[in-house]
Parts: sequence; C-alpha cells; structure tokens
Amino acid sequence: MFEGTLRENIDPVGEHQDADIWAALEHSHLKAYVESLPEGLDAPVQEGGSSLSSGQRQLLCFARALLRKSKVLVLDEATSAVDLDTDRAIQEIIRGPIFHDVTILTIAHRLNTIIESDRVLVLEQGNVAEFEAPEVLLADKTSRFYSMALEAGLVQDTVREDGGVQDTAREDGGWLERLAEVVVTAVDEVREVLHGVEQDVREEVREVLHPAEAEAKEN
Repeated sequence: MFEGTLRENIDPVGEHQDADIWAALEHSHLKAYVESLPEGLDAPVQEGGSSLSSGQRQLLCFARALLRKSKVLVLDEATSAVDLDTDRAIQEIIRGPIFHDVTILTIAHRLNTIIESDRVLVLEQGNVAEFEAPEVLLADKTSRFYSMALEAGLVQDTVREDGGVQDTAREDGGWLERLAEVVVTAVDEVREVLHGVEQDVREEVREVLHPAEAEAKEN
C-alpha cells in the first residue's frame, strides 16, 4: 500500500475502467465501504495503508489481484491480523469461482485457512516434513499435521467403549473458534461504545474552544 488514492492503489498503472474497479471491489467485499466514502475511488490512502484497517488492507490487495487477473496468488499470513468476519470473507473469496483457475500458495498458522487446500506442506526447522493432501494427513494420527489439527480443535480424540481411541472432526470448528468469535464480537461492541464516547467528547471540547461556531451550528 502506498500514499495516494484508492483508485491508484487498486489500479497502479491506470489501465482499467471504473466499472472493472467497482466489480473487483464488489467481489472483494469492499464496494459498500468505498461507496460510503465522500471521495469514492479518489479517497486518500496514507503511506502503508495506515488509514485503513488491517482487514481492509487485505481485501484491497485481493481487489488488486482480481483486477490484474493474476494466475498465481501468494498469501503470506493473510488472515493473521484480521477479525473472524474478515477471515470468513477472505476464505469465501479464495474458495469461490473467481479464483477457481488461480494457483494459490498460502502461508498460514491458522489451520482452518488451509484445511481445504489441495495439498499441504508442513515445514519443520526449515525442512519439508510433510507434503500431502490434508485429508490424507488427517487420516494419519502420527503425522505432524494431525497433531497440529488436534491442538487447534479441528479434530478430537474420543475414547470408545472398547477402550480404543477414535478421532472425529469437530462439527462446529472447535470450542476455541467459538470462544474467539465471542471475544471478537465483544471487542467490536466495546469499540463502538468508545467511538461514540470519543465523538461526544470531541463535540464538547469543540463547543468549549469555539463557542461561536457551536452557537452558529445550533442556529
């Protein structure tokens, strides 16, 4: 992300029509946000995308990839700093028809982001430990990938009546995921409350410092 406008960040060389840019924004779940901005596509973006949230920056990069029709897409921890809603949006994008003919290389620690990949490569101390389809690795309880999935709550071991151990996939994604979703929702609600308080405080300060402007506004 660089300093400029949204249009320049999505289409750096200026070779696409506005209609194509809006289509890319719609597919990347950003159209409503950009439409809400007074400047629209010409809204300013600060250096490094600091004027956008981490989730918006990630989605904007998807819009750029969609516009360029990239055949190879590298996602390096694309969901590590986003909330669960944005994570779901990203998964919906990369697993949807738009990217069905694109080779996607995903580097991630969140196993749920790669669990539906065609192949999973597990690295250990810089070396390739495993490389296979995820369902094959999950079927092997001695694999490193299975151990990580077990720890993440994507599978679980249950004791059968005969004393044996049976592994089953968690239907709801695991209690850790549910807990994380509750926490994220609570944090978002707190942020909304704090934002409202901040706006009220700013208005009161403005009235104290600029009483003439406040009086003119009321009139």
